[in-house]
Amino acid sequence: MAELLVCSGARVLLPGISEPSPATIVVNKSSGKIIEVREGQYSREQLGLETKSVEWVEAGNSIVLPGLVECVCGCSSIFRPTLNGCDSLKTVLMYI
Repeated sequence: MAELLVCSGARVLLPGISEPSPATIVVNKSSGKIIEVREGQYSREQLGLETKSVEWVEAGNSIVLPGLVECVCGCSSIFRPTLNGCDSLKTVLMYI
């Protein structure tokens, strides 16, 4: 199983930036926490992850909202029936 999930996209909404911009997000899969956000799209080699086990998600032009899953998972029962039983971050993101 991959230790990290990396999502790279052309339209990422970052704190303090009013328009979506290219960015790459690195998530620790065991903790589910975002460990790095870099402005710009990077390859595995540019991130220095050649030796790590990585699941890569190329978001293309889809809008990416880092941290939204934590917000949604903490929301009221409006979202709970949809999110119950989700086994991965990827599955949760498909519902958003």
